[in-house]
Amino acid sequence: MAPELTNVVTATPQDLSNIELADVIDVPVLQALMDDYYALTHIGIGIIDLHGRVLVGTGWQDVCDKFHRAVAESRAYCQESDLLLATGVPPGTFREYRCKNNMWDIATPIMLGDRHIGNIFLGQFFYDDEEPDYEYFRAQAHRFGYDEKEYLAALDRVPRWSREKVQRAMGFYSKLAQMISRASYTNIVLSDTLKQQKQLADALQLTRSSVDTASDAIFWLTSDARIQDVNSSACRLSGHSREELLCLGADAMGFPFAAAKWSEQFATLRRQGSLLFESELPTKAGDLVPVEVVFNYVRHGTEELACTFVRDISKRKQAEDALRDSKEKFSRTFHSAPSILSISSLEEGRFIDVNDAFLQLFGFSRKEVIGQTSLALGLWEKSIRDRFIRKLKDR
Repeated sequence: MAPELTNVVTATPQDLSNIELADVIDVPVLQALMDDYYALTHIGIGIIDLHGRVLVGTGWQDVCDKFHRAVAESRAYCQESDLLLATGVPPGTFREYRCKNNMWDIATPIMLGDRHIGNIFLGQFFYDDEEPDYEYFRAQAHRFGYDEKEYLAALDRVPRWSREKVQRAMGFYSKLAQMISRASYTNIVLSDTLKQQKQLADALQLTRSSVDTASDAIFWLTSDARIQDVNSSACRLSGHSREELLCLGADAMGFPFAAAKWSEQFATLRRQGSLLFESELPTKAGDLVPVEVVFNYVRHGTEELACTFVRDISKRKQAEDALRDSKEKFSRTFHSAPSILSISSLEEGRFIDVNDAFLQLFGFSRKEVIGQTSLALGLWEKSIRDRFIRKLKDR
């Protein structure tokens, strides 16, 4: 079947600007879930809104709670680091950052539609392949007034994880953030979606009716050259039923790209967006119908399709053939006429064509005449030609 157009109309809440992260997540459920996760993995988490409020937290380190965030100046470093880390991270990805307190933080965003409303943080740890700079932390203790012995002891309790473990943990947190984002958005738009359901159904029915009644034949072709769906005009033009067409490949319908080359042509279509060409479409009765074909690249979710409009151009071809025959007949008559004939521009008298009798009489070759003026070739005197042109215009 052709892709249902459920993505054409997207239910969207009228106003998301005032919705906060706390409004759309179940904090107690998430806290219980992450408590269990921490008990199994000893990997903490912070789910924090854009105002810096910690909604869900596990595994917080003493070096953070009792020192970095307990003193105004070093707490400002934490907040500045959080802001830098959490800004501009694409959904489904994460960014790591060595904060101004010289420890690692990682964040992945939580979205509401296209609006950033919070972050999942994994932070305050060291990689197991690096050695903490104790001199730096001693200087920190003196600068911010920490008890050096307790501060360094808290520092030694900071987790040290392998880079692989951190990557796997953040892979999980990124998926969790996306799940929260999708679930939150879905819950918000659900009521609006239900209200719009009848309108959407009517719009889809109208769209389908428009496709079915279109004068052009429409074929939906897959990236592997199968015919996925057609409209009524495609059946009328080809003489096949819909079921018969769905069993045929694109090459069997006379499209000029055999299945062996379809992937190459589809790549061109993907890059350019559309392709236009003329071809002949074989009918069930064995006739060949001249057609103009327009391929349009369509992406529906993960599926790639060629929405193909096929127009019968039989009448245009007949008119072109008739015009070509007429031109050929005129050309034969013109060049074989015994009388001297020429075609030239009125004002300049520049020759466009002359017949064989003209060339024989004046002794010129065609190359010498075409593009030259009659005056340049000495066939007229200017005063005589001027009087002749005035008489022609006065008629």
